[in-house]
Amino acid sequence: MFTVFTAWGYEVSALELSAVITSFTAVLLGARGVRMTWPWYLVSASLYAIFFYQVDLIASALLQFVFIAAGIWGWLGWNRSGVIPRYMNNKERLIWLYSFSGILAPYCASYLKVSALLQHCQIPSCLSQALWHRLRWCFREMRLGLPGL
Repeated sequence: MFTVFTAWGYEVSALELSAVITSFTAVLLGARGVRMTWPWYLVSASLYAIFFYQVDLIASALLQFVFIAAGIWGWLGWNRSGVIPRYMNNKERLIWLYSFSGILAPYCASYLKVSALLQHCQIPSCLSQALWHRLRWCFREMRLGLPGL
């Protein structure tokens, strides 16, 4: 990797610097509400994916593909005049539910473990109920409309 400059003992490569510049450009365009922000996000995430792969941060490199998919979705969702706010339809809710299942599953599993631990340790049930209400609130905020919540 070609080092552009060194900052506090860290060598900044040309690839990393270009990824940062494209990210800042995307943020500035996004703050102005310009549709052209999405290609900048795609380029930025692609550059970061390459950079993270080169420095053996495989999980971070793979995460960039989530950002690339979100960038494509965002780009397709904007009109020429900007985004039109609306609620998600059922198909989009299923896509998000499927996408976040990797995040929600460990959260639910940890809730069950903590709940069992609270019952085993005979901690007041109000703490267990507070955790359950927090989980219900998260589902409501995501507007998933899951039955029983």
